[in-house]
Amino acid sequence: MKKLISLMLTVLVCAVGAIGQNAGYVSEKVADGVYSFGGGPYAYYTMFVVTNEGVIVADPINADLASAMMKEIRKITDKPVKYVIYSHNHWDHISGAKVFKDAGATVVSHIEAKENLLPNPNVVVPDQTWTGDRFDIRLGGKTVELYYYGANHGSGMTVFLLPDEKVLFTADLVVPKRVGFMFMPDFAPQSWIWTLKEMEKLEFETALFGHDIPIGTKKEVVLQREYLEDLTMAVGKAMQSGDMMLQSVSLPKYKDWAHYNDWLGMNAARIMLEMMMGY
Repeated sequence: MKKLISLMLTVLVCAVGAIGQNAGYVSEKVADGVYSFGGGPYAYYTMFVVTNEGVIVADPINADLASAMMKEIRKITDKPVKYVIYSHNHWDHISGAKVFKDAGATVVSHIEAKENLLPNPNVVVPDQTWTGDRFDIRLGGKTVELYYYGANHGSGMTVFLLPDEKVLFTADLVVPKRVGFMFMPDFAPQSWIWTLKEMEKLEFETALFGHDIPIGTKKEVVLQREYLEDLTMAVGKAMQSGDMMLQSVSLPKYKDWAHYNDWLGMNAARIMLEMMMGY
């Protein structure tokens, strides 16, 4: 399984890395000093925070996007980028940090992300790590609270919260109006559900996401959890009825979500695998 996940990540990084200089990146201010940034043909997004002492960047995605983001930052402030914070260990979100490190930034991640980071020449190894379930970064009067909820997706998955601005950023835990990615590789579905419940307890009004639809609200977090809970219930019923091929699994409530027809069956199989084998 780990070799397959590694291969899939390699393919994703190659694809994302192929985005050209005219990728059509978009920057949008969502709160005082807080910006969503990204786009392009693969619709990857991240966040940066501007303070009077410097800038904090979330996932740097890849070199092309990071370079474009640096140009956008320079339109807003001449303060240095002080920190780049990885959300987790997956290459497709963290392969552009060199752009900022070369300019003096410190690269930060949870210890679990660093310790499970597969070698990749495009990925900068974090300079600073943190442990436990909470760590705060303060800069120029702004605070970014970092939350780690254990196993859910990847290693060291970190949720970002700006409490004063009431903004949350999450990379892969929520993709609005899309079913789970293929067979949900490197996800722990039931722990994922628990994580989403914990995220819902945080006080935020605006939610920023890493894929497809960059900006939303707490509603999208709730809907992601409900989808996983409904899928778990549907898979359980199918198994109890003897339908081990899961042909009876159908969730009409989500039929308009992206990739419903392509990936729902794979999502269901992943849920069943966890139910039957514990992983």
